[in-house]
Amino acid sequence: MQTTLGHVQLTTTIDPCVLAETIPYRTVYYTAARFLLAPMLLREGVDRLLIIDVDAVMNKSPWQFFGNQAALRSGGFIFRREKRKHWYRVLASAVFLNSSVGSVRLAESLACSLARTLKYKPRYHIDQILPYYICELAKHRFWDFATFDIPKEIMGYSYESEAAFWTVKGKSNIDQFLTERHKLLSSREAS
Repeated sequence: MQTTLGHVQLTTTIDPCVLAETIPYRTVYYTAARFLLAPMLLREGVDRLLIIDVDAVMNKSPWQFFGNQAALRSGGFIFRREKRKHWYRVLASAVFLNSSVGSVRLAESLACSLARTLKYKPRYHIDQILPYYICELAKHRFWDFATFDIPKEIMGYSYESEAAFWTVKGKSNIDQFLTERHKLLSSREAS
């Protein structure tokens, strides 16, 4: 990966996925694991952290989607408040955190909640429902907590040219995604 992404400063870590072995559906762990590491990265001095789906491919820089509000807020989520069911009200495909006290607290709360919930061997994905509840509780309990809405356009589910990332949602056509991803990566290598 390092040789194919020579223009990117890349660091890697290895997760032995021990918690994944204890739950019935390992994908539940795989979708949540990225949030388990977030507080550690923030404590190590990362100023801003954009956590995206592992199967996303970058179409263009995402930072144009973040204004001054990102630096002043505890976190950013793709909220869908209009959804009736609470487990649909946050999309976990893009989550923004920064080095503020409120953001570190949010990252720690999310990581602890996910780790504790994994002990109950959940059979459903918890990476979207827990951020929703944590945000709802935190905005009533912590004076230094505030979130902002990441524009939905940051993630393209239909290969929109203006989207920063392209990703697959649910049971989308994976073959089309792989084709579009290959075209995008090929065009980047050629330039």
